Amino acid sequence: MPGSDMRNNYLRTILSEVSVRAVGSVIGIVNFFTAGSIIFLHNKLTFREIIFIITIVSLLLPVQVYGKIFLDKMTDKHAKITAVIFLLLGVILLSYKYLL
Repeated sequence: MPGSDMRNNYLRTILSEVSVRAVGSVIGIVNFFTAGSIIFLHNKLTFREIIFIITIVSLLLPVQVYGKIFLDKMTDKHAKITAVIFLLLGVILLSYKYLL
C-alpha cells in the first residue's frame, strides 16, 4: 500500500513492533473488504468467488501462526529457500490461471 513505509516508520516511534504489525493488518483487512464490497456491488464478483475467498481467509490465521513457529525452528538458509519455493509456486499458479 502506498505510504505504508512512512506510516510504519512513524508508528514505530510511538508503538511497539507488535502494535505496528497489528495496525498494518487492520488497515489491510479494511482495504480488502472495502475493495471486495465495491467489486461485489458492481456485479463483478460472484457468490462462488465469495465462498472461495471466505475459505482462503479462514485458513490464513492458522497458517500464519503455525508457519511462524515452523520457520522459527528452521535455519535462516532453509527458511529463505522455503520462502522462494512458495513464491515461485504462487507465480506459477497465478500464471497458469491467468495465462492459460
